[in-house]
Amino acid sequence: MIFKDFQNEKKFLLIIITLAIIIRIIGVIIIGNFKYPQMYEHGDIARNMIGGFGYSMHFSYQPMNPEKKIIQKSAPKFEGAFIPPVNPYIIYYTFRIFGDNRTSYAILMLLNSLFSTIGVLLVYLILKEMGYIKAAKIGAVFSAVFLPNVFGITTFSGSALYQTLALAFIYFSIKCYQEQKIISYVLCGFIGGLLSLLRSEFLIIGPIIFLSTFIYNITIRKNLKFSIKNLYNLTVFIFSFILIVSPWVYRNTMLFGEFTTIVSHPWHEMWRGNNKLATGGEYDIYGEKQWLKKNRYPNIIKRIDSLPYNQNFELAIDSILKKETLLYIKNNPFKTFYTMAKRMLFIWTIDIYNPRTRHPINVIFVFFTVIPTFLGLITLYKSGRIKKDYGVFIIFLSFLVLYTMLFTVVNLIGRYQIYLLNICHPLAGLGIYEILNKIFKKKSVII
Repeated sequence: MIFKDFQNEKKFLLIIITLAIIIRIIGVIIIGNFKYPQMYEHGDIARNMIGGFGYSMHFSYQPMNPEKKIIQKSAPKFEGAFIPPVNPYIIYYTFRIFGDNRTSYAILMLLNSLFSTIGVLLVYLILKEMGYIKAAKIGAVFSAVFLPNVFGITTFSGSALYQTLALAFIYFSIKCYQEQKIISYVLCGFIGGLLSLLRSEFLIIGPIIFLSTFIYNITIRKNLKFSIKNLYNLTVFIFSFILIVSPWVYRNTMLFGEFTTIVSHPWHEMWRGNNKLATGGEYDIYGEKQWLKKNRYPNIIKRIDSLPYNQNFELAIDSILKKETLLYIKNNPFKTFYTMAKRMLFIWTIDIYNPRTRHPINVIFVFFTVIPTFLGLITLYKSGRIKKDYGVFIIFLSFLVLYTMLFTVVNLIGRYQIYLLNICHPLAGLGIYEILNKIFKKKSVII
């Protein structure tokens, strides 16, 4: 019987993985740009590295000063840390091997398709690890046909990879909590560190998520017992995490001559979401994306233009934007709160200012993800109440709360919502299973 179940599982996974990869490849063929794709900062840095200018790019703003205009039209003189390194290096090595051409663009989109398909498998494994076998199949099917992911795999921001790594972090966090095996702590720390080099905020969010369940495990679950083994496991996670992120943090600190973590522009993202033209959505009051444009923010541009162009140019700009952001929040507390409240709503519904997120396909999948997700979260909570064990519930709740808070205070981008919804796929699978149980009047999955 066990062998038969194993065979059936293998057959199901083969079918669902095949379905997922076919959907994604069809999406690449239909909407992928193989001629002149927009690669933004990631492609700029990769191309500058190919050209021998190191990990560099010009800061994303429109200068008014003639001297600064000339500088922006020439190759960068100084390396920087505008975005985390993993994705630009993936693009760089692809270009280095195959050239900056259609072949490389196709390979990168196929890699994204593969990463996204691995995410489907992880949704299944997460629910299986939690003990919900039938819900695991539903979650995997839902994740396989989640069409908003198709847009992500045809772009070059690294979204397919960091979505998958986030699911991997959840999976190994659950294994750490339930099994207490050293290899799980090593892999959890390694994946968390790698994810931090794709999404810089995870340098803080990752350890908080891990520690929230760790503290619960050694206090409430273990009746306030803290053993040497607990301390050893925590040390293994921290060491694995630091081992991955520390070379880049060290590089940035040496580069700028002051302590710098993963990126050089954290306040740039805060400013984009909190300024006089912010709406709470991705687009400003003029229907344009939030960038440092000379016709919209001339006073800020003049201050940036007055800065000396040197190694610390990125940090100096971010310092200006920090002051602008804090001053705006201080002078406009009500509007700041209002735009943040709208962002929180848009994250879990639809950004009404963004034409792409208003597309019927996106609206349908958001609706069919969010409602089952909250039902799945409630199911986890009820299950924890019955078992007197809320560890897995805390892992998911920490993820959702922390990222909701983050995306509420920074500029909202469509792919941020897709990232959050991908994290929700295991919960959505559990929620859909509960809905089907209600429809067909079967027993709840938590019994």
